[in-house]
Amino acid sequence: MKYFTMAELIKSQTAAQSFLNNIPGLAEKAMLEELVVTVSDPLREAWRSPIKLTCAYRSNEVNKKVGGHPNSHHIYGCAADIVCLKQEQDRMMKILIANPHVDLCQNYPDRNFIHVNIARPGQKPRNLALTQYKNQKAIPYKK
Repeated sequence: MKYFTMAELIKSQTAAQSFLNNIPGLAEKAMLEELVVTVSDPLREAWRSPIKLTCAYRSNEVNKKVGGHPNSHHIYGCAADIVCLKQEQDRMMKILIANPHVDLCQNYPDRNFIHVNIARPGQKPRNLALTQYKNQKAIPYKK
């Protein structure tokens, strides 16, 4: 892990404010490391400037508290949310779409972030790219 630390990947304001445990197990730590080595670090290098991950690992308790999907990739250490302004999202999506390790990249133009995840253990990357607008269903990302 060249550009990110484990502390950065498990940091959670929700966990801190609600006194919730957000410490991953060994399997989740291994997946977080794979996420960084195969996706986050290469993205940072292609981006050529720092990027900020706002959410990577979430314990079940934290995931429930934030209203995450019960089977979210975040609870497995396979996902990260990246701060990205609307006007920069197409550039970042192009980089992520080109990465064969990406299972899903989903931009949120009205919320200034991109969600990216790798496949869970035993699964193959689906190479999906979606756009999600607030209060609407996700639609295929248009390049």
